[in-house]
This record gives sequence, structure tokens and C-alpha cells, in this order.
Amino acid sequence: WDRLRAGTSRPTQDELHPPTTLPLAKPDKRCLTGRVLCISKQSRSLAWMVDGEVRSAMDVRFGSQYTPTRDGAFKVYWKSRDHH
Repeated sequence: WDRLRAGTSRPTQDELHPPTTLPLAKPDKRCLTGRVLCISKQSRSLAWMVDGEVRSAMDVRFGSQYTPTRDGAFKVYWKSRDHH
């Protein structure tokens, strides 16, 4: 463990929050109120937004032509911290 820690540096803020590779798409109007994950297939990005302000963003990948990602608005209906 000590050897691993000795060879590991503390990440910088830029390393912890790298910019997205592509520019973010203009958010859908549904992303402008509340706390939402706004996902764009067009810009291949995911943005965590609070009342229309982007708090965090990252690049994402979607399904292939044989297993495409569905379009639509979805809700989290169940969460479990210790689900196995």
C-alpha cells in the first residue's frame, strides 16, 4: 500500500474536472429548471444542471446501431445506496 501511495500524486482540479471534448449542445427547455442530468446525443455529452446552470459535464457514449439508445425523458424511481 505504501509503495502505491508513494507512486501516486494528488490529482489537480483540472484532472478532477476535465473539460468535455466537444462543446455542449444548447440545453433542452426541460433542463432549465430544477436539478437534472441533461444528456445530448448530438454533442455526446452529459451535463449536471441546477436551475439551468451547468455544474458539471462529461463526454458520454451511446448504444450501437444494433442496440440504440432510446430517446425520451426518464425519471429515477428507485435508488439504493447499498444495493447488491
